Amino acid sequence: MDKLEDYKKYLANLKPSQAYYNYMSILSEYLDAQHIKFDELNKENLAEFFKDYKANTVNLFINAGRNFCRFVGITQHVFFDMKMLKPEKRLSIYLTLDEIEKSIRQVATYNSRLNANKVEIVLLVLFYLGLRKSELVGMKREDFDFATGTVKVYEIKTKKEKRLPFPEKLLKKLITFFNSEEETINAFNITEAEINYLFRKVLSGHLGRKVSPHLARHGSGRFMSERGLNPNVIQKILGHKSIQTTMRYIEPSQADMERLYKERMK
Repeated sequence: MDKLEDYKKYLANLKPSQAYYNYMSILSEYLDAQHIKFDELNKENLAEFFKDYKANTVNLFINAGRNFCRFVGITQHVFFDMKMLKPEKRLSIYLTLDEIEKSIRQVATYNSRLNANKVEIVLLVLFYLGLRKSELVGMKREDFDFATGTVKVYEIKTKKEKRLPFPEKLLKKLITFFNSEEETINAFNITEAEINYLFRKVLSGHLGRKVSPHLARHGSGRFMSERGLNPNVIQKILGHKSIQTTMRYIEPSQADMERLYKERMK
């Protein structure tokens, strides 16, 4: 799609949400695959494209499309004719980094029977790598390559191996924990049942709402999206077969949409 990279630079200069570029990139891939030009889009094309997306995501695509049209100087386009869908109201279904860090502090202060160092590294690895709990308990210490800052992960669903990068801030914490106790059952000497207990009993108590390990995975996808990672990259990291699954992870909530609109439309 013409002008897409110029549009990315335009958004970066104005510092709005990177989400508009990400949504237009996904649409561009679809248009290329269907051999459709952007200015030839019609409601039937978009209806087919939107069929696997929820209302909130469709509205974001429409907003992104309108913003892109204004950028390239298009005043008449199907995006301006599309009606916004009624947004879905729902409860927060993800954990934020702030909540993860708050829980780590709370465990260190109030849960003396738990190994605070283990809790910290398990929560951070789950969050920053977007892992399923089964993937974390399947890790061995030999899977970690500290020289390259990557780790080998075995995907239970696809039965394939992948190598994921981890942030530099985890390096020292990983080395410290690995030096603190010998490896027995896996890299972190923790079971799936213990991870479930950590989230459903300990973290839920500290945060005042029911949480599960999978909410950390959802939070990870949103965290990466907010920092400008392309949805296709997030899809690869999380191990989703379909980009639609990834988009459900990273689509803003109603509250996020309202907040961003008010911030950017002053």
